[in-house]
Formats: sequence, structure tokens, C-alpha cells
Amino acid sequence: GGPLLVAARGAGVALPTLLLLVGGVWPALLVPSARGLSGLLARPGLVGWGLWAVGVGMGGALAWWERGFRRRVEPVLGLLHDILRLEWVIRLVLDSLARASAFLGAVADVVEGPGAILWALAIFLLFLLVVVGR
Repeated sequence: GGPLLVAARGAGVALPTLLLLVGGVWPALLVPSARGLSGLLARPGLVGWGLWAVGVGMGGALAWWERGFRRRVEPVLGLLHDILRLEWVIRLVLDSLARASAFLGAVADVVEGPGAILWALAIFLLFLLVVVGR
């Protein structure tokens, strides 16, 4: 990884560590109503600590099974990314416009070529046939 990736990883580790250290030394900075670390720890109650333990356990399990999990999920995420990227729609529209333009160019070459007066007369007669036929 480049220097930006190293800096991002360093910030991802350093900032939470710094927050935990500052919160442990001066908990009143984070939670003004706490009267020290013991008051801050007593605040969540048994349900809060249970949810915290479940979250830590699930995070540890996901970190442990990440490689296998990623291998199974990556094809689905890749397909979802390709569908939502919509580059295929742009390619489809541009190819359709290119084919239509090529067709109209061929028609223009025929109509504007050596028989242009004949084509103009044929189109005029067709127009008269449609108008008079009503």
C-alpha cells in the first residue's frame, strides 16, 4: 500500500486508542455527568454490558472467519456492483446510437448520391399518394 493507506490505517488505530485513553483518564470530557471511571462503567447496567459482549464476540467471530466469508460474499458483491454501476446501460445506449447513425448515414449516401433528383421525385410522389389517398 501507498503512504495514504498507511496513514489511514495509522489513523484508524491511533484515534480510537487516543479516545479511550482520554476517556479513561478524564471521563468527564466525554460524559459530563460521569463522576469518574467507576461512575462511567456503572452507567450501562447488565443489559448494556451484555450487548457490548455480544458485539465484541460477533466482531471477533467475523474477524476470525473473514477470509472464508469474503470468498463467499465477494462474487455476489461484484455482481451487485456491476449491475448498479450502470456502465452497461451507457454502453448499450451508445452502441444503439452508433448503429442508428450508421444506418442514417447509409440512407443519406443513397438519397444524396447520384440519384438524388430521382429520390426526391419518388418521395414527392409517395407524399402525394398518401395525401390524395385520404
